[in-house]
Amino acid sequence: MPLSSPAPRQQLHSHRITIEGFKRDDGLFEVEGCLEDTKTYTFKLRTGERKAGDPVHRMWLRLTYDLTLTIVDADAASDAHPYPGHCGSVVPDYKKLIGMTMRPGFSERVRTTFGGTLGCTHLTDMIGMLATTAFQNLAGQFTPDPTRKPFQLDRCHALASDGDVVALHYPKWSTQAGNARLSASFGTPPAANAPGGQVNFSKGASAVLVLGLAIAGATEVVSGWFAPAPAERREPLAPGGISHQVYEDAVVTAGGHGHLHAVAV
Repeated sequence: MPLSSPAPRQQLHSHRITIEGFKRDDGLFEVEGCLEDTKTYTFKLRTGERKAGDPVHRMWLRLTYDLTLTIVDADAASDAHPYPGHCGSVVPDYKKLIGMTMRPGFSERVRTTFGGTLGCTHLTDMIGMLATTAFQNLAGQFTPDPTRKPFQLDRCHALASDGDVVALHYPKWSTQAGNARLSASFGTPPAANAPGGQVNFSKGASAVLVLGLAIAGATEVVSGWFAPAPAERREPLAPGGISHQVYEDAVVTAGGHGHLHAVAV
């Protein structure tokens, strides 16, 4: 749904950020962003004028990373800025991103390393957007682990665990009232006649129904679900992947643990 019609107005400024994602031929991934500010009129700076349409800012940042979301290379550039000879002097410092991992704690480390006078406001602002795109860029690049909660759940309003979207599309992980979930875990095969597995019941579950599902499906789980899912191979990514899902491959070996989840709605 588009925005409502605006009141009569005149455009003064344009702030554009473009970010694209790529898969390299060597198996690494890249996200690359460009930020550009322009005015619709001649704009006077202390260092001179910028004609209408000429960039006041034009800056680039590229992050190269692997499947663990670890940054293995970083490249920054500043083609246009208000104070030539000064703004661009901090550009080499963005090599400090190398070795950082785009996981919890990354934003705080970025603020500590590039906040305030330690960096360029505009380049630093782009880092968070590039990190989000880095997650999106990995979508579909390998097979998710079905025993792990999808990364995107409880990260936004629509994907709340107790909401309708999760109940419909991710019922295994739904906590919505009226849903029942069984989680049974199986470890090293038990001795003959020994009780096997561990069963946990959540609210609203029928013990008879859920226990029957666990017993009936245990053999199938042990024989089939424990096989590691093959890695999914895809063609190089088109710019602008769309998904926040990121997983790590999990391989279950003999004697390891797996999970069976049955949902009653």
